[in-house]
Amino acid sequence: MQFINPIWLWALSGLVIPVGIHLLSRKEGKVIYIGSLRHLDESSTKQFKAIRLNEVRLLIIRCILIILTVLLLAGLQWKHATTEEQKWLVIEPGLQKDKAIHALTDSLTVAGYETHYLAPGFPIEDDTTTHRTKNYWALLDQLKSSQAQQVIIVSRSYVKDFTGERAILPSPVKWITVDADPKETTVMAARYKSDSAVVRIAKSNAQHTIYEYKTTAISPAQQTLYDTVSLTTTDTIHVTIAYDKSFQFDATILEASLKAIEHIPAVKIKTAVKSTTDFQYSPADWMIWLSNKPFPYPDTCNIITYKNNPPANTILCRSGSQTPFQHWTLAKRLNIDNALQQHLTTTLATALLQNNKLEKEAMRADQRIIPEAFLQTSSQNLSASGNVMVTTPLDKYLIVLIALILLTERLLAYKRNQ
Repeated sequence: MQFINPIWLWALSGLVIPVGIHLLSRKEGKVIYIGSLRHLDESSTKQFKAIRLNEVRLLIIRCILIILTVLLLAGLQWKHATTEEQKWLVIEPGLQKDKAIHALTDSLTVAGYETHYLAPGFPIEDDTTTHRTKNYWALLDQLKSSQAQQVIIVSRSYVKDFTGERAILPSPVKWITVDADPKETTVMAARYKSDSAVVRIAKSNAQHTIYEYKTTAISPAQQTLYDTVSLTTTDTIHVTIAYDKSFQFDATILEASLKAIEHIPAVKIKTAVKSTTDFQYSPADWMIWLSNKPFPYPDTCNIITYKNNPPANTILCRSGSQTPFQHWTLAKRLNIDNALQQHLTTTLATALLQNNKLEKEAMRADQRIIPEAFLQTSSQNLSASGNVMVTTPLDKYLIVLIALILLTERLLAYKRNQ
């Protein structure tokens, strides 16, 4: 026997309640009707010398009722050994029609494996589901409630679909990954000039994803590329760097980083460098404020400010601002060494060029997978004799037993006037 929520066992202290009630209660005497008190003599009455339990059978039934309710809340389970195994074949939706795994699934079905589908609402037995898997760990966490002793999972195992904490499974899992074919996807096409466009292509396979840029000729009136990809417009990002005299070298390094970012295809940056001495605010997409004084126009644009409170190995980090604009912090004074070693240009490009729509397109193009060896789990569910240890919840039996005993208690209480 074992319990899911053993803390509820403290509720057994509630047994003192019916015991106390029965100790303090007194059974009503029998009523005898007489015509006259004339011939009755007064006799001495006996005093109670000890407290005695009243209606012992009813007390026992009520105590049993409390005990069963506590066991139900504590999640009583019966753990026992069995030689019978429940075996599951769990397939990611969409793979059931893949001819490459037909022989495998057919042989496992003959071997007694039940087929389920790895989709929200797991376990699902309907083979018509096409719902895309979003998070393997969250779905597999539901395997804990199953009684399967052997589980074989067939999936794509994309890296992008493993998020959060790894699920700890009670049963051994054999994971089979079906590799997707190498894929080449046009992630972005942006008009760079009236007669040319920059195209970003993702080349992805099971091991890695590489992005390449190329320039292609287009007509001035053209709106799509390859008849499927919409042509976007390359917007100019306006950046203003305002600095105190003591931050002049920091401003120079940041300006050089911005010029390096401009070499990325389909990126246009216009930089203005000003002193804070005679600073006058003008609208910009980004403001880099290099001063120990606070920025005088908060919540008007995306901003990078200096704050000498460096986290470990971080030169530029995003703060927890709740405004519609991004707020990043330059965590230390800049020099050539830390700008190169801590990848200032890359981090700055991440902040300036953030594009949620483009990131989603890149995720869809990603074909990388988690290796099978990383996904396997070992069995810790076998007894010393080799039998499989099975845990059976007793909730439904306890509920039926509680209902029967409660009915008996009510009938007896009514009969005994208790």
